[in-house]
Amino acid sequence: MTLLTGSCLCGQVRITVRGAPVRVGICHCTDCRQESGSAFTFFGIWPARQFEHTGEAASFSVRSFCPHCGGRVFSVDTHEAEVKLGILSDAPSPLTLSYELWIKRREPWLRPIDGAEQYDEDRSLRSARSIHPRNRTRSDNITDILPSPRLRPPSQRLSTSRPKRASGGP
Repeated sequence: MTLLTGSCLCGQVRITVRGAPVRVGICHCTDCRQESGSAFTFFGIWPARQFEHTGEAASFSVRSFCPHCGGRVFSVDTHEAEVKLGILSDAPSPLTLSYELWIKRREPWLRPIDGAEQYDEDRSLRSARSIHPRNRTRSDNITDILPSPRLRPPSQRLSTSRPKRASGGP
């Protein structure tokens, strides 16, 4: 079984994932750009049971980071873990990108990744189950939906508690 490890910049927060990821993607949405400080974020999704972390991690929204160096490291819930792949110990990553999100916000100097599915925005809720119950509509039947498109920040969840940001996000 494949075992990948990584850490934040200062090494205080460490992660381990076992096995192959469910999927690997990059996202060009405004939330991911602002969160990463880059033109996109590179992430892998694993079942939560295949993910472990050590060290004190703080969080903002669903995103966990190191409170010492500020490194963004993962997001996790009871179903899935999203790992920022730039934190992996070995570079370049042995993982293959399977899709790109929010390509309508991709920088013009970046080109589509060969073989990766391209999505103008998020993957549809009908084609992929969201890990957050608030991303489901009343008509969604959990048995009809596939694995999650991404861990979404609260600004992009379907919720009446906070208005959706116009800029979009995963």
